[in-house]
Amino acid sequence: MVGIIVASHGEFAAGIKQSASMILGEAELLESVVFMPSEGPDDLYKKIQDAIAKLGTEEVLFLVDLWGGSPFNQSNRFFEEAPEKRAIVAGLNLPMLLAALSEREDLDTAHEVAKAIVPEGKDQVKVRPEELQPKETAAKAATQDDTPKGAIPEGTVIGDGKIKFVLARIDTRLLHGQVATSWTKATNPNRIIVVSDTVSKDELRKKLKDREYPLREIEEALSKLLHYGYVNDLDLAEDLFNLYKSKNAYGDVYIHKKMKLRGLSIDRHLTFDEEYAAALIVMKNKVKVLPDLKHNYRRAAGILYRRGFPGSVITSVLQNLRISDF
Repeated sequence: MVGIIVASHGEFAAGIKQSASMILGEAELLESVVFMPSEGPDDLYKKIQDAIAKLGTEEVLFLVDLWGGSPFNQSNRFFEEAPEKRAIVAGLNLPMLLAALSEREDLDTAHEVAKAIVPEGKDQVKVRPEELQPKETAAKAATQDDTPKGAIPEGTVIGDGKIKFVLARIDTRLLHGQVATSWTKATNPNRIIVVSDTVSKDELRKKLKDREYPLREIEEALSKLLHYGYVNDLDLAEDLFNLYKSKNAYGDVYIHKKMKLRGLSIDRHLTFDEEYAAALIVMKNKVKVLPDLKHNYRRAAGILYRRGFPGSVITSVLQNLRISDF
């Protein structure tokens, strides 16, 4: 199993380790290192060295509070000794640590765990009211590869060779509901052109391509579907949310994460009672096939956490089923 060291300025590392234990139970192969104001770099180096010795494993993941800070710099010295077996992730927060403790149950290397937990650490940074949440569009646009892919062959003439634009929209989603159902009716275009390097991820277009329909026929069909409002990402988001909810197997975070991967979003969330009921079903089913789970709190909590259930729900369900390490 991958060993984890959390290191920070001050008592932050010790506190976040305690917070994780309240949600997932006491974890093995997890050490905290605190760098106090009265200490110097050599003191911190010795603490990390002792923590690695306590772990007794080659695969080590360092979770530090600040990139370029003293905990990072001293951890980096140990990383350089075995970069193929060790990894560092900066910007430590509780969701990131919980994800690391859960992901290492299924992943064997520090590199794999590091790669898996970064999105979780970022996704859980949220703001209320929601309109204050920074938009990611600009950042994504700056990093996108602008190399044309699947371009119309040179020399192809569409209509009279001139394009009269009635509407242009820049959006992170391939087909926006308002464009599909409202704006097209108002502007009355005779063709919709989607320019995106993620077109291949559009499920409907991909399925039609897989069935070897000609590209021109696919685009004409999609344009008509859009024009008549049959392709609506708002309806699709609603249907997908209801589908995941009906499975009684996932928490709200998991559902919204899966929807985001498909370019969808919805202003609906599971209530505590709905998540509790779903988590209870999941854990009862797991205990039936894995009776030893009743005496492995951390593993049981990890199962629910990976399915997107929050700490409050996990704690309540495991207490209800009397799951503990004893």
